[in-house]
Amino acid sequence: MKYKKVHICSSFNGCAVNSYLMSRIYDFLLGNGISLSGTPDDCDAVILGTCANVRMDEIKAMAAVKGYLKQCRGRKPLIVTGCLPDINPDFFKDKPGVITVGAKAIDELDRIFKARHPIKDFRPNNLQEKFCLDDTVTDSSYYQYYSPAKYYIEISRGCLNHCSYCAIKKAKGKLKSKPVELVIAEFRKGLSLGFKQFVLLGDECGGYGPDIGTDFSGLLKKISRLKGDFEIIISNLEPSRLIDMRGSLKDILPRLRISYINLPLQSGNDRILKLMNRNYRAQEAAKIVREIKKLSPGTRFETNFIYGFPSETRKEFLDSLKVSGLFDTVSFFIYSKRKGTLAAKLKGRISREEINYRTGLIKKLINKDGSRYYFADARLQKEQRQFSLKRDL
Repeated sequence: MKYKKVHICSSFNGCAVNSYLMSRIYDFLLGNGISLSGTPDDCDAVILGTCANVRMDEIKAMAAVKGYLKQCRGRKPLIVTGCLPDINPDFFKDKPGVITVGAKAIDELDRIFKARHPIKDFRPNNLQEKFCLDDTVTDSSYYQYYSPAKYYIEISRGCLNHCSYCAIKKAKGKLKSKPVELVIAEFRKGLSLGFKQFVLLGDECGGYGPDIGTDFSGLLKKISRLKGDFEIIISNLEPSRLIDMRGSLKDILPRLRISYINLPLQSGNDRILKLMNRNYRAQEAAKIVREIKKLSPGTRFETNFIYGFPSETRKEFLDSLKVSGLFDTVSFFIYSKRKGTLAAKLKGRISREEINYRTGLIKKLINKDGSRYYFADARLQKEQRQFSLKRDL
């Protein structure tokens, strides 16, 4: 069947990488002459983007699938993309009317839509707001990467890491880096259009390059040679990569303005980091952050912490709170057990009472400095918004 009109939507918000994927599909549809419908009732097919980073995101995505299936009533296909198809394939076994297209199999859309112009040719440099923010978001500062003033460049997909808690690698697959010349060409295009803020996107930007004979430092050196008044934002840089880049950054920073780096530390305790299969020490990463801030005072750092990881003691949790003060923006996730991960086999489940206690300590930080600390966990975002409102009153 030839689909002439499609409704495109997503079950998530706030993830720059998934927002980029959906914006790419959006451009692909328009580029192939397919009309877009604002409602699932008036279309030939529905495309639903999903996230399953943590269990609550997965539950939200599954609920969205069920909701759209009920609405479509078998009259039109529901094409589900993003992370859910590969993270929970069993969910789709009894779902007639669903076509799954995982994030690493996105080229399948060429066949489904009989595309004259393949999706590989679509590299959006602006994100569609509808895939970044939704109606429940009252404070867009929680979503650091979205702005129509920013120019987005996806430099890689996939990840080299093997974190014990992560299910996303199952969805994203092996590292695939964009050739350096294509990244530089996109940069030059953005500069010619007058953009001054460039966001480097990747599942883990620091892993860029080994599959094409280079590395992330090499890419940054190339970017630093471009002429123009601009700054870059690094969307995801694993701390061990920052440590490896320590020497080269001293040469790069005087020539390249890096305004923002998301450095997901995940824990401030070395025992927990080892259980997470994160190959660095917390204080080693903190030391590099301090060094960079001296070299480049304008560089701001964001980090993420997982709390309630199996066997994490209260003292070990407090280590995370201590090191959090070094960062300009700090988000917190409650540990989410993901089927098939190494962490799912670990003993030492943290009780609900202890999780609530630790959540309370984080709320105190938010109360003291709500511009720095926030909950990234969907389970707590609504509660945080209510909490912040009461605080302001």
